[in-house]
Amino acid sequence: MKTLLTQRDHDIELIRAACIKANSERDWQFFDHVHSPIIGMIEEPVRLTDVLLAIGKSRVPKSSSKCEKVMWDWKWETDDLTLQSPECIAFLAEILD
Repeated sequence: MKTLLTQRDHDIELIRAACIKANSERDWQFFDHVHSPIIGMIEEPVRLTDVLLAIGKSRVPKSSSKCEKVMWDWKWETDDLTLQSPECIAFLAEILD
């Protein structure tokens, strides 16, 4: 059965790829022995620092206002890309695409 990606899913994958490219030295997988019923590799979440690094290394014109907007829109208590608002994800995808 083929699963169709939503626009949000597509945007998250685009942002994640930009973050991995910008910080290729980081280990983006870890073993999860607590939360996974099957012990295996789980992807590390994309954090605000990863996003800001990707913006800094991207080809978009450097603008502190873009970074400021991301920092204000980011839900700090859930520092995980997948838990951010649709508006925040769409904005990030637009500037990192």
